[in-house]
Amino acid sequence: MPAITTIVTDYKIRAQANGSIYSVIVDCYRHGQQVGFVFFEQNRTVSEASVTGGTPRIVLRYPVDLFGPIVDMLRYEKPIIMSINGSHNSGSIGTQGEPVGDNEPS
Repeated sequence: MPAITTIVTDYKIRAQANGSIYSVIVDCYRHGQQVGFVFFEQNRTVSEASVTGGTPRIVLRYPVDLFGPIVDMLRYEKPIIMSINGSHNSGSIGTQGEPVGDNEPS
């Protein structure tokens, strides 16, 4: 699988429940086109990243207790980059190129 990197410009959050199992899913978009998903699942450890669909979409999976910090990053930071390193099935979501102290009072 090749390495994929994309900018995330928009997102939607949805919650799903299936009996006693629940998950929260963040759908990630670049200018209206879906580029990935971030799943936060109960009783989950971080698992391998993957790509799904005919148009590649990055899939990241995290335990539900990381939902707050990652959604805060989506709300307050930019640019947000989502990527996957295909040779190791490792992926990430984070900031890129942000000045140090960008939102700190002077």
